[in-house]
Amino acid sequence: ELLNRFMDKSDLGIVNIIGNKLDDLSLFPYLSQPNIDGVFYYDYANYSIHNGEILFVNNKPVVTARYNLWGGFESSYSLASKINNLPKDCHSNNGYSLIPVHNWSNSVDSILNCIDLFNENITVVSPDEFVYLIQKNLAPKNKALHLANPNPTNNKTKIEYQSNINEIKDVKIYGINGREYFAPISVAELSNNLTKIMLDFEMLSNGKYLIKIVNSNNQTEIIPLIKL
Repeated sequence: ELLNRFMDKSDLGIVNIIGNKLDDLSLFPYLSQPNIDGVFYYDYANYSIHNGEILFVNNKPVVTARYNLWGGFESSYSLASKINNLPKDCHSNNGYSLIPVHNWSNSVDSILNCIDLFNENITVVSPDEFVYLIQKNLAPKNKALHLANPNPTNNKTKIEYQSNINEIKDVKIYGINGREYFAPISVAELSNNLTKIMLDFEMLSNGKYLIKIVNSNNQTEIIPLIKL
């Protein structure tokens, strides 16, 4: 919440995070903030270990580094060659590459040289435009349309979810500390592209919970709930 306020004051929307576990539940507190539009995520051991994977948490992108322009990793020439050989598809994760640059082993000239070696159909853009294009072209279509009784008094909550029932791979309940809780969950088809998810909180204590819905493409959506 403090970071969110300072992001607003500084007119920034992207957070860089260096971590040791790419986990949507850990990232959700950041991406639930209104002034944070996306996260650039780097693993502490090797910034590009996740090979450019893109996740969506709270319908906002988490973009991992694809390659490192870094001594011992890639040079301007090897990086340009790898980028040139990637698919040129704006609707694919492989159409976008986030490249961290190590300032002490690569000068500005190394960056400019790499850009000069790119094919003509590759464009270097600002971070804001990068996130905008990913959001526009890759954001999952599944969204929770309606959440009845967000503070349930009868221990039951209904979520109407815009997705075919066969596309829902998993539904789980977590506490805000990341602990998984087990409670009865049922999934039923309402129409051709609308699914009802029923959650029974009777055995759970009052408090805050996160409902994690995973679809057949392994895209996730997290919905916060409060049991009173």
